[in-house]
Amino acid sequence: TACTPGSSWNATGLTVAGTTSISGSNSTLLSYTNDVGVDIYLNLYVADANNQRIQRFASGSTTGQTVGGVVGTIGSTSNLFNYPRAIFVSTSTLFVSDLYNYRIQRYTYNASSAVTVAGGNGLGSGLNQINICHGIYVDVNGTVYFSDYSNNRVMKELNTSSTGVVIAGNNGAGNASNQFNGPMGIYIDVNNGSILYVADSANHRIQKWTIGGTTGMTVAGGNSAGSALNQLNTPRAVISDSSYNLYISDTNNHRIVVWASGATVGTLLAGTSGTAGSTSTTLNYPNGITFDTNKHLYVADSNNFRVQKFMTCTVATTTTTTTTTTTTTTTTATTTTTATTTTTTTTTTTATTTTTVTTTTTTTTATTTTTTTTKTTTTTTTTTTTTTTTTATTSTTTTTKTTSTTTTTKTTTTTSRTTTTTTTTAATTTTTSKSLNCNADLLSTN
Repeated sequence: TACTPGSSWNATGLTVAGTTSISGSNSTLLSYTNDVGVDIYLNLYVADANNQRIQRFASGSTTGQTVGGVVGTIGSTSNLFNYPRAIFVSTSTLFVSDLYNYRIQRYTYNASSAVTVAGGNGLGSGLNQINICHGIYVDVNGTVYFSDYSNNRVMKELNTSSTGVVIAGNNGAGNASNQFNGPMGIYIDVNNGSILYVADSANHRIQKWTIGGTTGMTVAGGNSAGSALNQLNTPRAVISDSSYNLYISDTNNHRIVVWASGATVGTLLAGTSGTAGSTSTTLNYPNGITFDTNKHLYVADSNNFRVQKFMTCTVATTTTTTTTTTTTTTTTATTTTTATTTTTTTTTTTATTTTTVTTTTTTTTATTTTTTTTKTTTTTTTTTTTTTTTTATTSTTTTTKTTSTTTTTKTTTTTSRTTTTTTTTAATTTTTSKSLNCNADLLSTN
């Protein structure tokens, strides 16, 4: 089923243990699932309360194996329970709150019996006693933290001591900042081991304490019981991620809600506010919750006798790796343009024509002799010939047209880049929600 647009979680659950609405005691059935845990191998552990046992379901299997208790048998010996309520799964050990034996039991994997690590001294309010424990957390040092419901306090039990230390509450039932009213699920912050979150069930709120501090502060709910998104109704479990988001099992509202750090309202992750149901999108009194190493959420859906798995919304991402092979071919084209200089010489020869007109002067001397009168008239006719020499000079114009010879060598370098693209497509899954950074060694359950 696809995720709702804009959502970080798929609100449709997958049943991974038990059968919806069918209570039973065989290896595939459960009877009132109180709590759930997942180890680093994705094996699932279920507190099967009414069957007085802890069931382990191998990853992907719907057939359980009993790893604590004896089906249908109530007892106080080291191999029996009287209503297993809360569990915590670490890398090599299983811790169980044995509710009406007022103790916390530690199982080494595959062991047939357990060791008491807290309580076991009868019902009471002494530092070595427990009065109903609904929540367990174990840190990397082996220190066991637990809620002491009817004593309205949270304790820690060092693995070297049989006497507990109060770390929050112990001021009677109430709703003041230094009080609880029925503390149930607890969780140590994954970023800061000195921060404790407590599901203060009858005050309908989640309290944040600094371990060793004298007061807490409300970080979710606290607005009386109700189904609005700023309210809670008997929350039984709380866990957090590395972004300080709180995941709350809002039991009597039949839902799981997420409160961001500093928020005044929550966001619905699973279930329907105020309405119980048995479909894949509804819950019926959800109890313990936990993450696996893949950041998926598991819910002990108590009255549906099953465990539901809710997955983070994912989007398929294609990773393309491009390998570029560049082949460089350099072609040098040399174009030589030779322009031949053409010299055109136009020679106009000056033709000089000299015309000489020679006038021959003929001198005629007429001598007239007149006898009667001795008058001698001598007439001399002189014809003067003017010699005109016409010199026609034609200027010789020599036009020399010189065309410069230009040799242009044009070298064109052509770089041809051949790109070979190798595309490697890897289908990856990218979580769109904020990183949970679940601690693989400390997968808390409540």
